[in-house]
Amino acid sequence: MAEVIVALSLAIIALIKKVISLNIEKKERMNISGKLQHHYLFSHIDDLVSRLENEINIKDDGREVLVKTVLEQNFIIFKNNLLELAIKLDECYETCDANKYNSCNKLYNEHIQVINKSHTEFKNFYKNKKQFSKKEIEVLDIFMDGFYEYNKISVNTLRDFIFRVCTSKLFTDCKYVTSSIFNSHVSALDKTLLDSERTISALNGSLTGKQINGIIIGEIEKV
Repeated sequence: MAEVIVALSLAIIALIKKVISLNIEKKERMNISGKLQHHYLFSHIDDLVSRLENEINIKDDGREVLVKTVLEQNFIIFKNNLLELAIKLDECYETCDANKYNSCNKLYNEHIQVINKSHTEFKNFYKNKKQFSKKEIEVLDIFMDGFYEYNKISVNTLRDFIFRVCTSKLFTDCKYVTSSIFNSHVSALDKTLLDSERTISALNGSLTGKQINGIIIGEIEKV
């Protein structure tokens, strides 16, 4: 009987520790009490860039270079712009009434402006740059056009969420709202990987035989 009680006690303690751990993890991800610039989103983007370099392997070298070139720029651009916003909002929360900031719709406008700016920079990152030849720009144009056909669904979903959470009467804490939006960016960036995979598979003959970074893009294998 004593052994059963001890085992049960240990199980309860383990469960309590697990619950505490999950609560801590959730708090860290939402980052309600800390600064937005330390939000989980930014370390997640760093992890995505690392995975691009070390884990993502595509059988055709040309396609691999193309996908990695595009995605790395996407991740870096979004990280820089979102981090700039996080720092700006952290300063605002320290000097003004956060809820008042939200009530005048500035928060919604700030987030939408960052999305618009990031996508404009991303769509044009390879244009008018000496590192890309005219033919490489044509290749990137083809890929980007196809990519946005898939990615626009994720982007529109993110935009809709930002509008809903910024205008909701249930979300009254401005920092919580932004932290929640940042969490949605994590999901959107993960979907970017999937969208690039669908793009490189769907384009097929449109890219075969063309070059990127001096490497010929081979026959596209469905993935």
